[in-house]
Amino acid sequence: MCSSDLEVATLIGITALLVAAHRGEWHERWISARFLAEQVRSLLFLAFTGIVIPERAAPPADHPTVGEATWTERAANEIWFSRPPYEPPQDIRMLKRILEHQWLRDQLEYHTRTRDKCHSRGRRIRYSVIALFSLSAVAALLHSLGAGSTPSRPFRWWDFLAIVVPAIGGALGAYGAQRDYARHEERSRLFADTLERTHERLQ
Repeated sequence: MCSSDLEVATLIGITALLVAAHRGEWHERWISARFLAEQVRSLLFLAFTGIVIPERAAPPADHPTVGEATWTERAANEIWFSRPPYEPPQDIRMLKRILEHQWLRDQLEYHTRTRDKCHSRGRRIRYSVIALFSLSAVAALLHSLGAGSTPSRPFRWWDFLAIVVPAIGGALGAYGAQRDYARHEERSRLFADTLERTHERLQ
């Protein structure tokens, strides 16, 4: 198989995969499964405290629902109300240690790492885009001045860089916008602050 045949087969395979993912709603299903897993994980620790959580009221008929949030909430409620009864002990020192080390601290460390990672990656992308567009401005200036041009050598690297570098910078900027590092950083920062306050209250 030659390289062109391999390229065509790869493009066809990617297209088929994207169509299958869209028709099968793979992303929506993954979000629903992730939401349900986080709900079950939270309910496990809440059950240790002996808290009684009333079942959520059903939304009105004209209330819009997003994705599959309704079935995940019903599944979480079924799990919650079918759990075996548990009465927490009078001495809550063990309960505090469980909530601190296995619930709050893990989440706090995760959101702290995510906040720092998103901040670092977003900053690197911003600086890289600025550097690339600065380089393209220099290349365009040299191109307009005719630097490096001779009758026997009409091709100049400045011509190439003036076209390619802005395209790379634009693609890198679009990738950073698609990853939405700033919003994820802010969200994890708010979560970390809330968890820090909750940890202090628990102590």
